Amino acid sequence: CNTLTYNGNEQTLVSAGDNYTISNGTGTNAGDYAVTLKLKDGYKWNDGSTNDKILNCSINRKNAVITANNQTIKYGSSIDNSKYSVSNLISGHRVNSLYLDTNIDKVGTGVITPTKSKIVDTSGNDVTDNYDLNYISGTLTIKLVYAFPTGAVVPSSAFVVEPI
Repeated sequence: CNTLTYNGNEQTLVSAGDNYTISNGTGTNAGDYAVTLKLKDGYKWNDGSTNDKILNCSINRKNAVITANNQTIKYGSSIDNSKYSVSNLISGHRVNSLYLDTNIDKVGTGVITPTKSKIVDTSGNDVTDNYDLNYISGTLTIKLVYAFPTGAVVPSSAFVVEPI
């Protein structure tokens, strides 16, 4: 069997030989394939047998990475689910859906973790199972924003104001 990784195209699982024919010798998606080798008349395998040989071949999943971008939001606001980056997808493939999960909902610092992604090809077919996805978390900072009524006198030493 050839050593293969998913590339979105049909690939040859077993190289051709002069003494045998191949059935089911190609594959496109990541996974396992049973390839049958049938001897041509007048030939024997190295072990002396003449029966068909079945090889179990595989196409490995392609590694890809989805990284959540760091975000800073105001307390009470939602994170932006479009803030992520993707690397190592096949050209024309894209993230069709993704959920960014957080571990905090109060003022402070936590993490944003990408989950539940769906990868599609140029025709919109789900090809997620052809990828081995590595999810990398980002940092979520939730800040409290103070609002004062018009005309209120607030001493400048009362708190430190940081940009959001």
